[in-house]
Amino acid sequence: MRAKVLGVASEICEVTEEFKCWQKEGRKEFVTANQVDKNYKVFCDKVESPGEGAVSWRFAKSYHKGTPDEHEFVFEMGDLGIEFSKAECLESFKRIIHGCDGNDPKNPLNWKLGGTWKRDQYTYTVNVKRTNRPWLLKETYGFCKGENFGVHSGYVIAGAGWTSWGYGQETLLPAAKGCIGSPVTGSTFIYLEELDDDGYGWYAGFSTPVFVNNRCFRNNKVVFGAGGFTDGCEGSGWA
Repeated sequence: MRAKVLGVASEICEVTEEFKCWQKEGRKEFVTANQVDKNYKVFCDKVESPGEGAVSWRFAKSYHKGTPDEHEFVFEMGDLGIEFSKAECLESFKRIIHGCDGNDPKNPLNWKLGGTWKRDQYTYTVNVKRTNRPWLLKETYGFCKGENFGVHSGYVIAGAGWTSWGYGQETLLPAAKGCIGSPVTGSTFIYLEELDDDGYGWYAGFSTPVFVNNRCFRNNKVVFGAGGFTDGCEGSGWA
């Protein structure tokens, strides 16, 4: 009104910097720290503009689709943006991931919930996709059972709070191979849409040579190697 009376144009104050953490905004989705920490570096290497001189564009990529750890990185450039900076990208996502969540006694597993940082014409955002996980699991847990079938043994392992990405390919299966001395066979791995009545979010099954329970599963060696925990493994030492 004052500008109108004085006959001068009013100025619109645009927010040039805004930093938000999704946990403080009330969001409940979370992701394993080492996965989001690894993937933001990959994302910043992959960002591509739609063409030379392009403005007002957006680049997004999701990781670990279909798993509890599915998450998305987004880069957006405004109308007055000049060019993408990999250095600023790395700096921005590092601050979002580690500045928003960490050193919290209520979050002992250091889950990351993401956030967004608008830096003038450039905006960086981390979104976690799975919306129905129980609020900030405070410990890893699981179940294991082995059975001897004569020429081989079969194992079923279930868990929550660990191996939440990659269908066990980077965690459970390599840990089993390292202890047994050979790859497991006939492996299956299923993520559930939500925790079942026993509190588990995934199930894995596979076959092994016989007589490996005591040295690999009952003592939690494989499970510890995969970053999890069970109360040992049911079944006899023949499994």
